Amino acid sequence: MKSIKVLINGRSSNLVGSDLNNFLAGMPASQVDKVEIISHPSAKYDSDGGVVINIVLKNNDRKGLNGSVNFAVGSGYHIRHNEGGNFSYGNKKIAMYGTYDYSYKKQYGNSNSSATFNTNSLSILQDNYELGHRSVNNFRTGIDYEITDKIKTGAQFRGTWNSGKVRTENTAISLSESVEQKVFTQSLGDTRNINSYFNGYVDLNLDSLGKKLMFNVDVYNQDKKLNEDLLVSGDTFNHIRGIQPATVNTQSFSLDYTHPMVLGKFEVGIKVQTSATKNTPVWELELNDSWDRDDARTYDFLYNEDNYAAYLNWNSTFDRLEFNIGIRAEQISISNDLRSENIKNKRKFKYLFPTINLEYAISNQNVLNFNYRKNLDKFGFQIVNPFKNYINPYFTSVGNINIKPQVNHDMELTYTYRQSLVLGISFTRTNDVISPVYLPIENSGLISTYDNLPNSDLFYGFANFPYQITKWWDLNFSGGYGFYKFNALDISGIASNKSWSYLAQLESYLDLGHSWSLEISAYSRGGLFIRYLLDKRNIY
Repeated sequence: MKSIKVLINGRSSNLVGSDLNNFLAGMPASQVDKVEIISHPSAKYDSDGGVVINIVLKNNDRKGLNGSVNFAVGSGYHIRHNEGGNFSYGNKKIAMYGTYDYSYKKQYGNSNSSATFNTNSLSILQDNYELGHRSVNNFRTGIDYEITDKIKTGAQFRGTWNSGKVRTENTAISLSESVEQKVFTQSLGDTRNINSYFNGYVDLNLDSLGKKLMFNVDVYNQDKKLNEDLLVSGDTFNHIRGIQPATVNTQSFSLDYTHPMVLGKFEVGIKVQTSATKNTPVWELELNDSWDRDDARTYDFLYNEDNYAAYLNWNSTFDRLEFNIGIRAEQISISNDLRSENIKNKRKFKYLFPTINLEYAISNQNVLNFNYRKNLDKFGFQIVNPFKNYINPYFTSVGNINIKPQVNHDMELTYTYRQSLVLGISFTRTNDVISPVYLPIENSGLISTYDNLPNSDLFYGFANFPYQITKWWDLNFSGGYGFYKFNALDISGIASNKSWSYLAQLESYLDLGHSWSLEISAYSRGGLFIRYLLDKRNIY
């Protein structure tokens, strides 16, 4: 399972998880020029992420002043809508543009889970219901200026701000030694999230042969705030409220140079990125009709990450062999400061990331590809954040400030026949696997956290076969079969596990004429099921 890194116009979106989902949900399809899927990124790209998706947004190249508006509406269980507009102005030297879009959606979800610990005969059963609505505003504006035929500069400012309310109802049952306890938790959340992004660049075309020098400066800021009100009823009744502000500030500078030669094209570059995250929630507990500070939940946490990187790429063709070989060096410095508990943690990681992409044309109709890439899956802030999130009295989630990045070695071999039939096998060895773990607490509940498991293996064989039955009827079959295995040490208390999985999908497209078409698809899959036990340990 490869992680995905999303770029906007070739530059990092700096968004993950729900923030990225909200940004993409508020972007109408009319703004997107194309979506590039880079299955095997070169060393030019950041080490985090196995697959890179680059969303290229449209720029109106027409001269003069232009503009348009859009509106869309859809429905699932609830109505959702999106509206906005854009403008552009251009002449021979300058191009200016701007877009704004607003979207609203209402959604709900329902889930249930169970966890059993044989060591203390504890079982936790949960049923969770969530109903919320969210408003998302996206805007983008920028200017490109051609100083000379060889020098181009520009700047772009992009932002998103969203707000929403969500109501969550959680019913939890704790079973321990034939004793049953039940609790109901209701949560009301009010969120606000503002993201801003600035990019400035200078592109220099040094000659007519393709020598280029590119400067980029990026600044990203995020301001989040969550107000939450919790009512907990069971054996006891608690009323808790909290304000959870968080800020993220990221700056980066990159310099890239491209140099074509007889032996191929060389690319070299450097990048420096610094990031600072601050989280300072304040919680209060209602006691005797008054609100008192809840020190068990209130804390002050600072997280800083500095990344220094340099890369070298060589792309060339010899007879029937085309290759891209590169190396990327990175140093990552991490500082954690849990000031409310006087806990500090500083770590430094150094890595070399080789990449090899080979393509050999056996003939015009038979092509072999081999790809290898070492990459990272960095932990997100929620994984390292030591805040104890009390979902209910029996279930608490907390981060791990000692977590380490996950290192992946991805290898893939494919055979392509007539640019249609594709057969392949892939293998991934992962070290320091970032995995969720569950720790029992005194026979009355459990903590959900994260830890590094020793390593794992993922092996997968796959095929893709398109077939045209007639001029108006196309079929496409794709599928695969593989296994995922944890290679853990028995003395750690973790039970090693291997699980097989398959996926088979058939897509049918019929052109009915007169601008009518019909698409039919069917698929079957068996999911991965990984189960393990972890001995209780100090998560700090």
